[in-house]
Amino acid sequence: MQTADIPVVEIQMPSDASECYKLRKVVCRLASATLHDPAAVADVELAVGEAFGNAVRHGAKGGKVSVRVEPHRHRELAVEMAYSSSPFDTTVTYPQNILEGKGGFGRYIMRQILDGMDYSFDDNGGTTLRMTKRYRRMRKR
Repeated sequence: MQTADIPVVEIQMPSDASECYKLRKVVCRLASATLHDPAAVADVELAVGEAFGNAVRHGAKGGKVSVRVEPHRHRELAVEMAYSSSPFDTTVTYPQNILEGKGGFGRYIMRQILDGMDYSFDDNGGTTLRMTKRYRRMRKR
């Protein structure tokens, strides 16, 4: 369910790392209007950048990355990213190759800063990542 004043936005991005900046900025504007929390918006920006980088690097070669941004009531934002990719192990417990510099840290960070992160794979070689972030009011001490 979307909020009354912020529509669902769907965009197609070329699978090109140079497009990441543009995507992050578009999503940040929508996140700001929904979450009203600079820290939550920064988390969304980081997660979208990591997810798009992974889609470009490990899938969607020369293709498109479809992005759907859904604002929800109660200050929640969902971002779906769909691209072509072979299925892979989605479990993230610890970035295994961090010391060797081989990667693995992006999804670990995303798992830490998002409220939800779910991958699905279809029979036609498609991968969809759904990320959710909610505004959380900090309690005063």
